[in-house]
Amino acid sequence: MKKGQAAMEFLMTYGWAILVVLAAIAALAYFGIFNVKGNAPDQCYLPTGYQCQVQATTNQIVFRITNGAGVDLTNVNITVDGCTGVGTLSSLNNDAKADITVTGCSFTKGQKIKKTLIFGYTEVDGFSHNKPGSLIAVVE
Repeated sequence: MKKGQAAMEFLMTYGWAILVVLAAIAALAYFGIFNVKGNAPDQCYLPTGYQCQVQATTNQIVFRITNGAGVDLTNVNITVDGCTGVGTLSSLNNDAKADITVTGCSFTKGQKIKKTLIFGYTEVDGFSHNKPGSLIAVVE
């Protein structure tokens, strides 16, 4: 009889402790401590060798591309899922930076967007490529 009572008291003690911890977590979540939506940085992902920064506004997306692939590029273009425009650039030399603007987008200020993109370019030896990429940004 005593073993059952001891087991029940043990479970009740830990049960109350777990309940207090859950209440504390719920209170922190209610006051927005765990809300990281506005704190996440804008991110842009391109194929290896190319770096990217992104800034999204209500009607366009601006990409700052850095070519670190070791080869000069021509006919550089970016298309973004959901935007009607195509950002183009005639050339991008190795170790150079350039801005490419994609227009025809329709976003609302403060909206968090996650889009796929196609990064197209032609290497100086004549080979053309269309590589997938992605972006995550909060519209300014």
